Amino acid sequence: MNLSQATIPVTIILVPQGAEYQAICRGINQITSRPLPLILSIPIGAEPVTQYLETWLKTTTNFPQHSLPKVLVMGLCGSLSPNYSVGDIVVYNDCVAIDRNQDRPQPLVQQCCSQLTSLVQQQLGNKANLVRGLSSDRII
Repeated sequence: MNLSQATIPVTIILVPQGAEYQAICRGINQITSRPLPLILSIPIGAEPVTQYLETWLKTTTNFPQHSLPKVLVMGLCGSLSPNYSVGDIVVYNDCVAIDRNQDRPQPLVQQCCSQLTSLVQQQLGNKANLVRGLSSDRII
């Protein structure tokens, strides 16, 4: 399947501000199928993103209230593993949230949508590595 003709199963793409946002917009503009997802340029950091999305939800008028959004988060990431280097493509299978302010015996693990993960992997072929993501309240 040609990626430019793919049906995108997401309604919103969240992407960091700046060059990443611009690159995603250029890529999405090459897709000829409709409807295209809404692309939101988000700030860096858990608190700023939370505040941004809460404000956006209160002020948006084009958000369907009757259905849950299908959200894809895109952006650059670093690796704590020597197995990956600059430019390697990774797809999250799940993401572990580490927050020193939480009183949990175990970190919170968020599973990613298996259907979307499979679709992204199919489109990228052997260029993508399936990994576990790590989210932190600090830059590591």
